[in-house]
Amino acid sequence: THVQRRAHGDAILGEVESFEIPIAFDIDGSLIAPQDSFWQRYDSVGQGEVIAQLDDSLLRAQIQTSEARLVQLAAQLEAARADFEREQLTLLESHEQQRVRLRWEFERRKVQRVQQFATVSADYAQLQGVTASLNIMESISRQRPGLVDQGSLMTARAEKERLTVLVRENRKVYDEMRQQETEAEQQLKQFPEPVVANVQTILEPIQASIKVEELQMQELSLKIEDLVVRAPFDGTINEVLASPGQRLMAGDPVVTFARRSSDFVISYVGERANVYQGMEVSLRLPTPGGREFKSNVSIIGPQIEQVPAHQLRDQATPEWGKPVKIPIPPAMRSVENPLRPGELVHVFFRSGSGAPR
Repeated sequence: THVQRRAHGDAILGEVESFEIPIAFDIDGSLIAPQDSFWQRYDSVGQGEVIAQLDDSLLRAQIQTSEARLVQLAAQLEAARADFEREQLTLLESHEQQRVRLRWEFERRKVQRVQQFATVSADYAQLQGVTASLNIMESISRQRPGLVDQGSLMTARAEKERLTVLVRENRKVYDEMRQQETEAEQQLKQFPEPVVANVQTILEPIQASIKVEELQMQELSLKIEDLVVRAPFDGTINEVLASPGQRLMAGDPVVTFARRSSDFVISYVGERANVYQGMEVSLRLPTPGGREFKSNVSIIGPQIEQVPAHQLRDQATPEWGKPVKIPIPPAMRSVENPLRPGELVHVFFRSGSGAPR
């Protein structure tokens, strides 16, 4: 047996809105933690701070493998160029020789640029790993002093600084190489196509392999970001669901994460209650002599729902009602004693503006 929720001139209960989400990775991997430091329930994490990271060993190995293949392609390109110049270049007209040399130069600059991209990606993956570990260690150290070794923090900070400089310098070199490649391509376009067709025949398999490696490196560089998950808002770890060293599949939750604060109170009124958007209400903390704060109904839910047990007037009697969303007025927010998600408040629907029945 259940009853429809009713509200008269007296208060009904509402609660500060809670918002909790699972935090998970988009890719498979092994969860790691710096210096065996990991979150505990009710630890705080600021928006944008790292919540968890995956082991990057496999990704960095894949980058190294791609770098090795690019070295081989550069060597094949150079060998093909030397063979062509020795055997066929002198048979061409002078303008054709210049065109062919520019073509080899363009391909050489392209493979060098892709090699530099691989170098930048490898350095950036290492930088992100160190930065993520440092971020977690510093956050945990602030909340639980003495847990994280200070020497480890200093070492991580120095390594982050070193890698930051390295990535910046290597990105600058990459940008210069990209500009040189563009200039070589522009020079190449100033000449008509060479008569000798076997130049393209020689280059085609090498060009195809370079393109494959470039696409592979672009894919790997995107995965670097997926190795870390960050807090989408200021919040609190509500539950820890995974342990360092655990193998996770994409989508497996690591923690559940909840907002530290909320802007709304959620309450429930009867199905036929005379409640409307903009209706005046008062909110009061359930303490003797508590001050009332004026607000207005912001949103009325579209369907009838079962009232949460902790909002029932009689725990033995289930109730049903329409959810009503009410903004918490600024005057009700206290820095010294802030309203917390899940906290109960009394809600008064003002009879002068049409109390819900």
